[in-house]
Amino acid sequence: MKRIFIYVLVFFSVPTIVGLVPAYRAVSGFLSVKNPDPITSTLPQFKPPINPKNPYVAVLVSNQGTEVTDLLTSYAILSASRAFNVFTVAPEKVVSPVTGGLEILPHYSFGELEGKFRKGVELIVVPAILDHENPTLVEWLNENGEPPTNVLSICEGARTVAAAGLLKGKKATSHFFALDGLEKDYPETEWQKNVRFVRDGNILSSAGVTAAMDATFQIVKDLAGERVAEETANKLGFFVGSSSAQSPTMGVWDVSLLFFNAGYKWNPSDIGVVLFPGVEEIHLAAMLDIYPRTLAAKTITVSSNRTTIPSKYRLNLDPQTALKTMDRPDRVLVPNGKMEKIRNDSDLQNWAKEQNLEIEAFQPVPPSESYVQIFLDLAIKQNLSVSRVVSKMIEFPLNKLQMENQPGVNRWPFWLLLRPVLLGLVAVFLVRWLIYRKKNP
Repeated sequence: MKRIFIYVLVFFSVPTIVGLVPAYRAVSGFLSVKNPDPITSTLPQFKPPINPKNPYVAVLVSNQGTEVTDLLTSYAILSASRAFNVFTVAPEKVVSPVTGGLEILPHYSFGELEGKFRKGVELIVVPAILDHENPTLVEWLNENGEPPTNVLSICEGARTVAAAGLLKGKKATSHFFALDGLEKDYPETEWQKNVRFVRDGNILSSAGVTAAMDATFQIVKDLAGERVAEETANKLGFFVGSSSAQSPTMGVWDVSLLFFNAGYKWNPSDIGVVLFPGVEEIHLAAMLDIYPRTLAAKTITVSSNRTTIPSKYRLNLDPQTALKTMDRPDRVLVPNGKMEKIRNDSDLQNWAKEQNLEIEAFQPVPPSESYVQIFLDLAIKQNLSVSRVVSKMIEFPLNKLQMENQPGVNRWPFWLLLRPVLLGLVAVFLVRWLIYRKKNP
């Protein structure tokens, strides 16, 4: 019996220990952002057009890192409504990292924004930011987030809003992973579960990541009216739904699958995502948020030169690398299949030819289908199980879709489980051999 216990212990412990180092590196890489490399040239700057009749919206950006879906989707929806003047603001107006391998140059610094608009800011959007208790950010939000100003707290942006003291005595929500910690750190707030968003007074807070889109449509409805919200949703292909939802749960198998992906997918993918003028924010966010969460892929934005590129609604996007300094990636993707946008980019075309790479473009789809499109690609390139785990992480209702019936989808990651199983069997065999040699020298 003792020997059987030893074999079982060896079978499970050896693969776990072997996978821990690459898994730790993968998790650490996902949870951090790369500080932007210096850009020696003067960067062009783009700002959205101003309609003095519309209220002003400030989307908060951290100089230390901001979550990509939280930032890009809320900015895109508010801008698409044409009911607001939307811009980004940060403590300093410098190129700042965004998760997923993107960089952004804010439209304004806090200092530049002060007294800029006579009407003042009507809405502040607070995405999840990496330095969520940064005193400069917290102090600015505390000074500017009181009524009558509205605050849209997205995902773990609730940490910054709570740190600014704006959630005391209010109902609020956040990413389901974060709620237990928030309840402990901020007990004076009534934290809500199983909702996509909740409004209390001047604060509207969303659940995790993709719930940002539901909450943003709601704030458009609150501030600009139901007709504008519905027209905006129709333009982007969305349906404005209810605030209630069942929060996802991450089981042992979900966590184990991510561990296997991080520890045993020994050839993780490097994915270059091409930036071009007019790139659509929601499509870009889907690519940059989904692939890295598998812990077996890394995205990095690229263009012919490291210079500011305006998005569809004139965000100042900066690629993380230029072609000439980029190591050969495994894939090169164009957001939303906009091949016509890069067809005349001779530098990009020549580089892809030299690297023997095919530039991939998906079928053009409405922004509302962007995340489904990338999840389907992930189910084909890796497997459906990983897609479903990542969908839970970003609170996207993927299980409502019958993706298993799509051609090319891999349902079960047998190959991924084979490596640790074989390693465990080899370890057991070696232990048995050592025991045998000890008894029979």
